[in-house]
Amino acid sequence: MAVVAGGNAHGGRGLPIATDQGNRRTVWQNGTGYRITYGSTTGSDSALTTQLVSTTNGVDYATVASPLNGLNQVADEAGLTFLPNGSAVALVRRDWKSTAAVGVSTGDFSQWTWVDSNMQVGGPTLLALPDGRILAGSRLYLADGQHTALSWLDPNTGNLNPFIVFPKGPDLQDTGYPGLYYDAQDNDVWMTWYTVQRTVPVPASGIDVRSDIYSIGSLFFELLAGRPPKNGAERPSDVVPGVPSTVNAVIDLCLRQNPDERYQDAQSLKE
Repeated sequence: MAVVAGGNAHGGRGLPIATDQGNRRTVWQNGTGYRITYGSTTGSDSALTTQLVSTTNGVDYATVASPLNGLNQVADEAGLTFLPNGSAVALVRRDWKSTAAVGVSTGDFSQWTWVDSNMQVGGPTLLALPDGRILAGSRLYLADGQHTALSWLDPNTGNLNPFIVFPKGPDLQDTGYPGLYYDAQDNDVWMTWYTVQRTVPVPASGIDVRSDIYSIGSLFFELLAGRPPKNGAERPSDVVPGVPSTVNAVIDLCLRQNPDERYQDAQSLKE
């Protein structure tokens, strides 16, 4: 079984594109790691190249296919997995078209067959289960906005069938880039993802450690209230009765709109 390791990675010796571009997750299969990368040596989005590279040590990479044949070059983020029969499946985001592309390859993975997906995705991750079913974790662009979701992927038709769509907060800025892990012992799938749904007030002087203090207060608020704080003066006890006054006071100081009124550093917050 293939294991998807880590989140977004950058760099690696021997990558044939500019290493400051989007080098995606490495997926290991029979002792070799594979990664679909994209980038441009010219700096122009219109010259993006999507390709497959491989490694045996996680540091040095060699080209397997560049560009991926049959795939329009204006493509970027990709999820990759391997089926029990050894074939590779990829789900690739295409900003130039509203839907993603789904590719299948066998043998040395230099030749790919592509079909259009039925949905637009961002930051996709794939995980093939032992029974051959394919889980796709991604950002989905739905009628009410962006959501992180789990879907079943049919590699033959390209169709994504979401079965878990995670809720989003009212102030969601971004979400997605999930990681998936299959626990064979318990037959469980573990998933991580990120969301950015709280905005730190930034003064004209810029961001400093007091912005981190605000973020800590926002996190504490959400742990108690079940949602991020609204802009302005709001305490956890306004949402959840019974919160101790000392806790209210600490979070209130963290969330002051004026940075000069917050704790000025982590030591002050600790004390």
